[in-house]
Amino acid sequence: NQQLQVRAENSPRPHSPQVRDLAGTPLLRLGGDLLHQHLLADLLAAEGCVELVTAFRSPQDWCQQLRRGTLDAGLLSLASIKGVSTGARNPALLGLASAELEAILLGSQDLQLLYAARHLSRPPQLNPWRRPLFLLPPASCQLLLDEQLRRQALMEVRNTEPCFAGDLVELLRREPLLLPAHRSLLQSSPWREAQLIAVPPPDPISDRLWLLVRPELAGTPQIKQLEAQLHRKIACSGLDED
Repeated sequence: NQQLQVRAENSPRPHSPQVRDLAGTPLLRLGGDLLHQHLLADLLAAEGCVELVTAFRSPQDWCQQLRRGTLDAGLLSLASIKGVSTGARNPALLGLASAELEAILLGSQDLQLLYAARHLSRPPQLNPWRRPLFLLPPASCQLLLDEQLRRQALMEVRNTEPCFAGDLVELLRREPLLLPAHRSLLQSSPWREAQLIAVPPPDPISDRLWLLVRPELAGTPQIKQLEAQLHRKIACSGLDED
């Protein structure tokens, strides 16, 4: 009876306690962005049912959804260039942690640059003939990394509009764009079929991941199992880093 449902970002539910499916099983409503959907998409082993909401949203928007009760938990990504001031990589410093939310640190991942080989004959930082662009989520979704890359001025930054994963893949196919993401993303659809290449960025980029949870659910079996699964996935993804 376990199932995974994916719904669009603009289908709100009324404020309520944790909802249940028709069989009375608690329905765990999770949120995350398109570049981390692969970490959440196979949570069928979690106790009960899972409804997954994937969208590019600012940290403040995810927190608002949690406070309103339209989500039970959210996967928050706070990426930055290593060695650059990273004070805003803690949800509390962004004003996100409060008595209404619990923030659980899951771990960090080193990001690569994903790109379509047809546009670039050599890794991007070595190709002087064609200047690619960094492709990032809307600025409010990765504010720290967006500001750092713009300050560096190594390459121009292009922000994508809210979209689906397939739209991002199509952008990478059409244009010489470099998308910072963990290379494990290439193991999931539609990224796997796009035959993208992952190379290290000119300066290492680290992605710190947090699980934001409504406090009344923090100690439940569903959340504990979810936290353990995500810890394990993130830890394992770092074992094969170059």
